[in-house]
Amino acid sequence: MNRFAFDKIQSAFPKVWGGGHVRLQCGNGWLPIIEELSAKLDAVLATEELAHTKVLTVQEQSGRLDFRVEILSASKSLRKQILDLIQEAEDQSTQTCEQCGTTENVLTRKNKFGWYTTCEDCMPS
Repeated sequence: MNRFAFDKIQSAFPKVWGGGHVRLQCGNGWLPIIEELSAKLDAVLATEELAHTKVLTVQEQSGRLDFRVEILSASKSLRKQILDLIQEAEDQSTQTCEQCGTTENVLTRKNKFGWYTTCEDCMPS
């Protein structure tokens, strides 16, 4: 992943990312999904003054985005909104090429290294 682009997203939404080290392991094609999710989380977190999250990992797992957070000082209803937004982004990743970000001709496949989600053009040989 493009570390510079990721750092830009992380610094733009400190209430979402919470500072500190984040385990990051996925392709650049999912950066727009991660940025959109960060913006949506930031907006819902703004509804409660003390609510914030700390992102723990952002990675590919079994061909889909795995976005894990610790939810801090949030009401039960806000927690549900946060988890629903994360689920939506993770679902979107299964229809988006992890490498280039296209949504055309995307499939989740398995090879000897595990599962991956790519378009025909980015499919490894």
